[in-house]
Amino acid sequence: MTRELRRGGIELLESIRPLWEELNDLHAQKSPFFSDDYRAFTFELRKKTLEEKATKGKLRISIYVERGDEIVGYCIASIDGAEGEIDSVYVKKEKRHSGVGKILMEDCLEWLKENASERIKVVVVYGNEEAFAFYKKFGLFPRATTLTTLKWHTG
Repeated sequence: MTRELRRGGIELLESIRPLWEELNDLHAQKSPFFSDDYRAFTFELRKKTLEEKATKGKLRISIYVERGDEIVGYCIASIDGAEGEIDSVYVKKEKRHSGVGKILMEDCLEWLKENASERIKVVVVYGNEEAFAFYKKFGLFPRATTLTTLKWHTG
């Protein structure tokens, strides 16, 4: 089986759309309070945000590919000033616990370090706390919990 790690910038974003949509659906399922927000959050909105990050700073997309062109996972990282961020990481369910996520994270973390990120952060959706164990392996730890209101309904 052929396996390949592809690296690039914003030009790779469209290729991960199906996996990003799977991740967004997962967030909608796991988030007990904000599932409607995730359902309303489209790839086009996310794409716009990442394009802005790429324009203002640096952006890296790493994609893990098997059997020629089957994308089984991706990781997106960005840098704004001295702060690096793992913006999004996802591996298809059937490929989890196979080392794909580790390869993707190590690749993006190395890129962040090479580009002088002094601190690296990742935001984890409430309801997806089991991801903490994964991120802890890479030296990322929960620091704070941000609480927010649901959308205000005005009438």
